[in-house]
Amino acid sequence: MPFRGLSGFGGGSTGLAAHGASGPGMTASGGKVVTYQESDGKYYKSHIFTSPGNFVVSDLGGKGGVVDYLIVGGGGGGGGGNNTGDAEGGGGGAGAVLLTTPEAPAPKRGTALTASTSTYPVTVGTGGAGGDNSNAGGNGNTSSFNSITVKGGGGGGSRSSGSDHSGNSSADPYGGSSGGQGPQDSPAQGTAGTYGNTGGLGYDSGESGGGGGGGYSSAGGGRPQDGKPGDGGNGVISTIGYGPASPMIYGCGGGGAGRTATFGGIQGKGGADPTGNDYYRVGGTGGGPKDLNTTCGIDFTGSGGGGGCQNGNAMGHGGSGVVICRYEINEDEATSAAKATGGIISYSPTKTLHYFFKSGTFTVLSPTLSNVSAVLVGGGGGGHEWLAGGGGGGGVHEEGSSPVSNSPGSYPVVVGTGGPGAPGSGGGPTNNGVPSTFNSLTGWGGGYGGGGTGYPPQTYEDGQPGGSGGGGSYNPAGSPGGEGAKQTGTTNAAPGQGSDGGAGHPGNSGGGGGGWKAAGEAGPPTGNGTGGDGGLFPYVPAPPVNPKGYRGGGGGGGGSKGPAGFQGGAYGGGVGGGLNQHCSPGGFGTGGGGGGTRDMGYPGGAGGPGIVVITYDT
Repeated sequence: MPFRGLSGFGGGSTGLAAHGASGPGMTASGGKVVTYQESDGKYYKSHIFTSPGNFVVSDLGGKGGVVDYLIVGGGGGGGGGNNTGDAEGGGGGAGAVLLTTPEAPAPKRGTALTASTSTYPVTVGTGGAGGDNSNAGGNGNTSSFNSITVKGGGGGGSRSSGSDHSGNSSADPYGGSSGGQGPQDSPAQGTAGTYGNTGGLGYDSGESGGGGGGGYSSAGGGRPQDGKPGDGGNGVISTIGYGPASPMIYGCGGGGAGRTATFGGIQGKGGADPTGNDYYRVGGTGGGPKDLNTTCGIDFTGSGGGGGCQNGNAMGHGGSGVVICRYEINEDEATSAAKATGGIISYSPTKTLHYFFKSGTFTVLSPTLSNVSAVLVGGGGGGHEWLAGGGGGGGVHEEGSSPVSNSPGSYPVVVGTGGPGAPGSGGGPTNNGVPSTFNSLTGWGGGYGGGGTGYPPQTYEDGQPGGSGGGGSYNPAGSPGGEGAKQTGTTNAAPGQGSDGGAGHPGNSGGGGGGWKAAGEAGPPTGNGTGGDGGLFPYVPAPPVNPKGYRGGGGGGGGSKGPAGFQGGAYGGGVGGGLNQHCSPGGFGTGGGGGGTRDMGYPGGAGGPGIVVITYDT
């Protein structure tokens, strides 16, 4: 039976030298093991190392013992801002990315390993620390596999009372990207290595913006306009770890800090990610106007942290690296261990897990499989415009025992899409998230955030009910947030699935969308309402595109200053927008609510798609 799982978002060919070789695949151990079918029809087993360990080959099999690999160093930390001066830090550079598949351009492509029955040590570099007040960020640390060591990214630069700090370098043949330059008259960017790019220059006069950290595919943005920061450099998309159903991005630079916040680098490949949205921004966000904190690079991607803003707020640490080994196996090897098919199949020491990031079918093959556990997260609600509320996180349903049978054996799985954000034209409205369903179970969609329609606003909408409720708008009379733990768009109860959205502040700011574990913050007189926290499932390992494992965070509201409303659980809800600023969507595979915006002309953030995870004893 085919093991293709989800329809792919794209992805290159495999690059294994032993294609078509007869006989079974290798036998190996170590790391988190994932089995999948590539877009070329062949089957693979990958071993993902997010911490040090050993890749142990005990049998070479009959396919030549060829192993493709990805080695990513830790990302550099963002540079610190200055407490007293108008100076912002540069973004951290991406760690070196050494990849042996055709997703890497030929000059940067490594050579696949021809393995022997042996033990291959693996080290995984941690991200560099962000620089505190006026200090440059720390360099990321090295990662290695089979005696090949790649360097971490360079830390972002800063400025301290006229003493300038350039972005730190990551130079040598296995070096990564350099950090972005600090503002004013920093001497230069740091030097990049073969497997990275240089960081951007900081602005050299007035209220200064920091340069973006370099990424794998492109240099960091530099010499930005007065007070505005440079974007982080782009990374690279690869399917080596989880297959075409779940491409991952590695090696993005962190955004520099400035009066207007910017996201870290997005992926390469022409700047358009496979989903058509911004779910793949994994570099840290640069800090913004005085009270805006930055964010860290996402762990296990080697991305740089964002630069700190001028009041010395916390800067972003670099994301840790990762090592992935992959080899070809036969179809029967891919399907023999699983008692069912569908989704992306992964294994823990005792459990088999099926991740559904798009709708599909869970098909029971074994007559011994009679019960499964399931987690369903609905799509996040969309964020609105006009000092708007953030979208509510998708509802979370946990089911410890759901009966199944191999007769008839096929169970449709629907993964809820996120609600689109408001269009930014004053035409509103936005939309609720779509529920996720499996075997009569439902994770309800999040409610959309409240906002204004027309220019100037003629009507106002309150936050809507859902798995978690959307945040309220700035309606001059005040606007309540939507109720959580409700079936999408209704008053019908959905116990335990989420929390209420925060109320909007009259005339000033939108409330944060509710999250699975906490209510959204009410809109303050200045700033934004922060989205409510999502949660982490301790018994379900983190999914591929959400390495922190959080789900159901509420979106931040739009407000009168910067987007202080960060996502509710890391990598969950979207960031709310401030003055002349965009917000961001909810995270992919998290059901996070979309961020709300302050101004017309800036669309609300789309809610993040949900996820369904089905588990059983191996």
